[in-house]
Formats: sequence, structure tokens, C-alpha cells
Amino acid sequence: MVSCADRYGAMGSKGFRLEGLRRLHQQRLQYERLLLQQLHGYQQRTQEELEQLQQHLQALCKQRPEGGTIAAQELQQVWFRRQVLELQMQHHHEQQQQLREMEAAQRSRVQQALQEERILELLKQRYVQLQQTEERRHEQRMLDELAQRRRER
Repeated sequence: MVSCADRYGAMGSKGFRLEGLRRLHQQRLQYERLLLQQLHGYQQRTQEELEQLQQHLQALCKQRPEGGTIAAQELQQVWFRRQVLELQMQHHHEQQQQLREMEAAQRSRVQQALQEERILELLKQRYVQLQQTEERRHEQRMLDELAQRRRER
């Protein structure tokens, strides 16, 4: 008969066989969390840049020429700057959307890693319980054998 300790490895000598896998999952979880933090930081920076561009565009729109007249060249420069700013803002809006999608996917990966971590922890607890039960059975068998030998004498 194969004992639980033989089947799963003795805790004292070999340890929990899934411990290496559990450590890998912990490292993965840390990595996924780090990526999530980086994405969030990048999203904040692009949001700040977008707000600066919007303020710059508003200031450009409020700009009035001195003396009440404006040259065609100045008008054209203002119009071109406005076009550039609007394109930059559109690009930043698209970046924000992509970052939100990436952040949602990253959150999903973090949740998956957390769930896997919980499963491995439950497996480890179950393993320890099985090993303790097997050790108690073994001790009881030894005590029963010892008691049987004493009665036979």
C-alpha cells in the first residue's frame, strides 16, 4: 500500500511538490501588478498632456491681435497651430482609449493570477491535512502493533 506521504512527498524532506509552481505564480502576480501600475502611470501622464494641450488650444482661440487687425499670415499660423493641437489631442484621446483597454486586460490577468494563487494555497492546505492524517494513521498503527505485541507476551 502506498502511503499519502509517499504519494505526495514527505513535507519535511521534499516539501510541498507544488511549492515551486506556487512561487512562480507569486512572481507572475507581482509582475502583473507592476505592469498594471506602469499602465496606470502612463495613462495619468497622457491625461495630463491632453489637459495641457486643451488649455493651450483654448488660449490660442482666445488670442486677439494687437490693434484690432490681423494679417493673413498670422491668421494662417494660428489656424495651423490649432489644427496641429487638435490632431495631437485626437491622438491622445486614442491613446487614452487604448490604455484603458490595456489596463482592463491587465486587471483581468491580475485577477486570474490571484485566483490561481488561492487555488495553489488551498492545494497546499489540503496536502498538509492529508499528510497529517496519514501521519496520525501511521502512529495509530504503530501503537496498535505495540499493544498487540504486549498482549501476545
